[in-house]
Amino acid sequence: MAFCCVVNLPYLQGSNKEPYVILSKKIKNEMTSLNSKYIFSFMLLIFLLLPLYLQAQECSYCGKKITGRYVEASGRYFHPRHFICAGCGKVITGSFGEKDGRFFHPDCYAVKEGLICDYCKKVIKGEYVTSEGKKYHPGCYENNVLAKCYVCGKPLNGEYTIDTYGNKYHSYHSRELSRCDNCGRIISNKTTGGGRAYSDGRDICNLCYKEAVFDNSRINSLMSKVMQRLKTLGLGFNERTISIKGVDRRELKRAAGSRYEENMKGICNTNSRTEYINNHVSKSTKKHEIFVLNGVPSLNIESVIAHELMHAWLNDNTRDDHSSGLREGSCNYISYLYLKTVNSSKSYQLIKQLEEDEDDTYGKGFLKVKSEFENKSLSQLLNYLKKL
Repeated sequence: MAFCCVVNLPYLQGSNKEPYVILSKKIKNEMTSLNSKYIFSFMLLIFLLLPLYLQAQECSYCGKKITGRYVEASGRYFHPRHFICAGCGKVITGSFGEKDGRFFHPDCYAVKEGLICDYCKKVIKGEYVTSEGKKYHPGCYENNVLAKCYVCGKPLNGEYTIDTYGNKYHSYHSRELSRCDNCGRIISNKTTGGGRAYSDGRDICNLCYKEAVFDNSRINSLMSKVMQRLKTLGLGFNERTISIKGVDRRELKRAAGSRYEENMKGICNTNSRTEYINNHVSKSTKKHEIFVLNGVPSLNIESVIAHELMHAWLNDNTRDDHSSGLREGSCNYISYLYLKTVNSSKSYQLIKQLEEDEDDTYGKGFLKVKSEFENKSLSQLLNYLKKL
């Protein structure tokens, strides 16, 4: 490296050139000394920087040496302009995700991994909920996807119950609220429009109450209807020997006596009368008095009537030594056959209750009879019961 300096000094008339020559030599000597110093400094700088240059990282994108700022990711180095998202092709300047050695913006990584909320279709950046193979933001899932309580309308987080009608509700509501004695629904303003408390201790929801039957003449008409329909199925009765009465729970308990069971809906009391002539039986008759709970919808009463009519038939035509499971199972099976002829959503709901009853006598007894005789004629069941 060389430096030069030109100094123009004015020539003074009457003076000689000696001062100029002396000054020029002095400047030349000083410049020579300055050049030597700069050359030495420059060479020293090269000596110090050369190892750093030789050790400089190569950009994993372009393969060239990186001499300035760089990005390091997973042990690899990049020029900042070459640290590019594999998803959108734009430069990554902040946080990033990695997949199979490729780098992504957080949003692009979420798309790559399928981390898109199935409800709002936006990227999931943090925690998420998986349900039935789909991913959701926790808020989207809780507020829009998670089933809501049938009673309070809040999301069903934690333990919940599903009733016969498919309604889901927090299990603690069953400890706080009454159930309808007839249909089993939780009674609340939201679910049933409230309910009624009968004087006999029953709680009835307003859904059932609006169709409730109390009048005995109406209940007698319902029995005639059931008898006629069962007759078409092959089950006949002597109508003159059967009477019916709608009662509340207190009266039903008195009629049933020691046979009363919790949740009983009806009872058939059979009284026998035998007439003798010369110490010989001349005539034996049986009278059947059926008691059914009133204050419930007509179809529920019809189902109970069908059950109790079968008890009357059993008392007339079979011995009294059948197992309780066979007797009650057969009576429930007649209710089942009757409800099938109604062919309505309410009848299917009552059938579902019969099928889901877990009672050893009524529920399991019914399922056993049903599995044995559903694909056979009713006469085959009746003949089987007669022969036992």
